[in-house]
Amino acid sequence: MRNIIIKVTYCTILIIVLLFTLSRQTYAVTYKEIQKDPLNLSLNLKYAKEQENLGNVKNAMVTIERLLFLYPNDIDLNVYYLDLLLDLNSISKASEVVNQLLANENSSRALLDELGLIAKELDLQQKEPSPFSLTLRTTLSITAVDNVNSISKSKTGFVANSGPISLKTSQDEDYKFKDQLYLGKVSALASYDLNEQNFFTIEIGFDKQKQDDDINKIYDLKSATLSHVFYKPRYSLSSYFSWSKTDNPGTGSHTADSVGRTGGLSVTYNINEQLSANVGVSASLTDYIVDDTHEAVNDNDVRNRNAFIGSNFSLTNTDTIGVNLSYNYKNALINDNARTLENGIKGISYLLSYNKLLPFDQNLAVNYGKTLNDYMKPDPSINSTKKRKDVIEDYSIGISGPVPFTKFSYSLSSDYSKSNSRILNYIVNQEDINFTLRREFSLF
Repeated sequence: MRNIIIKVTYCTILIIVLLFTLSRQTYAVTYKEIQKDPLNLSLNLKYAKEQENLGNVKNAMVTIERLLFLYPNDIDLNVYYLDLLLDLNSISKASEVVNQLLANENSSRALLDELGLIAKELDLQQKEPSPFSLTLRTTLSITAVDNVNSISKSKTGFVANSGPISLKTSQDEDYKFKDQLYLGKVSALASYDLNEQNFFTIEIGFDKQKQDDDINKIYDLKSATLSHVFYKPRYSLSSYFSWSKTDNPGTGSHTADSVGRTGGLSVTYNINEQLSANVGVSASLTDYIVDDTHEAVNDNDVRNRNAFIGSNFSLTNTDTIGVNLSYNYKNALINDNARTLENGIKGISYLLSYNKLLPFDQNLAVNYGKTLNDYMKPDPSINSTKKRKDVIEDYSIGISGPVPFTKFSYSLSSDYSKSNSRILNYIVNQEDINFTLRREFSLF
């Protein structure tokens, strides 16, 4: 019995000693202990490591900096210090430590190789990106159009109160319905970041469009657009001005050259993380150039004004719905100065949209819009007693995004439009299918 008691007592003592030893190995070093023995390298390193594990990286770094003052050539201390600096994203100071270790003759070959990689990465991070960039953008587009001339479903129209007649071109030919439009565009896009809030861009482009069968077979378009964005986390302010010149080498009543100018201003306000609101105004002026070879569609230069208000709501991280309401006012100038309402239109539109982000950065967009156009006066060339009113419905679906594993981007869309006029037998249906391929080259 006595032997059993001695063995139990002996085992108990061993367990107590073992637990005491383990507790001595795992205890946390206090700052008072560091103050009592500031030159103890192992104690200070243990304290620094414990502080790092607790998330107090700055406390750990202060301790290592003090040790480096005492042991400046210690490789392990310098490597540990570099690791802490990288955790704090202190790029400039980390670069200094890397250079010191590279120059230290005691650094091993493996360490030198690793330091070389770190130096390259730090060098890239230290270089501030240029506020200026220049991009060359190329675009190719093909559109298959059903009812390219927007002819009424009955293929008839009105001419000076005479009732419906068969519509013909100026060459007394039937209008084409199905056609293909080809567009090639090259543009240069320059951007400049003035500061964190102001961003400017200017794009200068040259377009060439070809049409297979119809009378307006080809035209050139030169354009320039200047835009500015003022950004704040809560709201942003956008403005733009664009100029365009259309050169049409054809002849006839549908081939007038034109010069267009458009400007706009919009504000977007982020109500919360899911909901945003936007409001804006724009105005456009189109001047037709009439000479011996080109007769304008009409002698009136077009003026448009538009105002809109809208909102977007994020259903999920990938799904967004939007609604937009706009008012459009159009009239013209005649005899250079006097305003006329002969071709004036007041229109109200609304647009419902749905966007979904798909895998591989693809985007699906579905839209439905409806417009009511109210003509201000009867058009004598159609009916001198009836004011025309049009109800236009638009449906569209499209997908766009980068082409996987390439540097190209694309868009594929289908649009269907139905216009129903108050004038008898004036219903117009039109359908477009468009494919666009784009490639950008960074020049600067």
